[in-house]
Amino acid sequence: MTTTAIALLRAVNVGAHRAVAMADVAEAFVAQGCSRVRTYLRSGNVVFDHDDGVGDGLAARIEEAVERAAGFAVPLVLRTLPEWDEMRAENPFRHLDPGSLHVAFAPVELARDALARLARTDAGDERYAVRGRDVYLHLPSGVARAALPRALDRTGTTVTVRNWRTVEHLGELASG
Repeated sequence: MTTTAIALLRAVNVGAHRAVAMADVAEAFVAQGCSRVRTYLRSGNVVFDHDDGVGDGLAARIEEAVERAAGFAVPLVLRTLPEWDEMRAENPFRHLDPGSLHVAFAPVELARDALARLARTDAGDERYAVRGRDVYLHLPSGVARAALPRALDRTGTTVTVRNWRTVEHLGELASG
């Protein structure tokens, strides 16, 4: 049975640093048995199909293949299309301006101590909500100087953040 999934690569093509061609990324996915590989933007968003499902083993194999292509380690987070659709439906901030919404994706649920540190963050008017492995962020002043994404980076769990417009576009690309 074929599974459609979305992979989010962390911290690629950020300015002039950690540059990798999306064509090379796509080839790394194909080399791991993925089909219908589509990339979106240069920031490491990949939609693909896989005939053997999407488990932890696949993520590790893709990470290794992308590292060989890029020349540096590239952590990634995978979600199946049903998981992606559920995440979109559960957005607790859907009533707010989509331009201020982001989601931090983690490969595993954040540990209790990490959640406690996040709760102690002086975030001003920023808000967050945790749903499983996803942390919804309302960042009314933008992401550039926001406290919550920096606090998430200090949790010890790899997270990668996407704005809500990208979340929606990736869902549409995966569904289409």
